[in-house]
Amino acid sequence: MISQSDFYKVVICSHSILKQQRISLDLTQQEVADRAAIPLQSYQQFESGTRDITRASFRLACRVFEALELNPRDFYNGECALK
Repeated sequence: MISQSDFYKVVICSHSILKQQRISLDLTQQEVADRAAIPLQSYQQFESGTRDITRASFRLACRVFEALELNPRDFYNGECALK
């Protein structure tokens, strides 16, 4: 079970995790958006933090996580820590 402090850590750091993972995969924002089948602007909002991916539908979030080769369970459990 995820603790409240871990949940807040995920919410606060989610956009940084997305950006870090995208860069580590050597992908552009457009490539991630294409892989996730979402508009570029939507992905940019997730990555910049203007839109919270943890508040998006689970299905949409999973498409983004899959595009970034992230495990949704690890992400929501706070196990995708920034390095």
